[in-house]
Amino acid sequence: MTTSAGARRATSGSSGGPTGWGRQRPVVYWCRHGHRVEFLIAAEAETPASWECPRCGEPAGPDPGDPPGRQRAEPYKTHLAYVQERRTPEEGEALLAEALDALRRRRGRA
Repeated sequence: MTTSAGARRATSGSSGGPTGWGRQRPVVYWCRHGHRVEFLIAAEAETPASWECPRCGEPAGPDPGDPPGRQRAEPYKTHLAYVQERRTPEEGEALLAEALDALRRRRGRA
């Protein structure tokens, strides 16, 4: 989850001072690793359901006894895995043969 520009400004601004940000209130969340996450939001803003912990990147929530679970991360895919999703094995063999022929021609081995 990313923070909005208003939330970033709120954490670095003052509470109603000369910057003109208006009234702010602190919000405290906890992630599943026990990290305390505190930030300021506008007094009239709706409190978000979760917030990204800046220490570990896990979601944090308002209840320290029941923090949100780990976000489901998509497994890492290699470049080859993405190519295999787009090409059939026959297309891959044809592209490989074409690339090897071009390489041999450049090296003068054709």
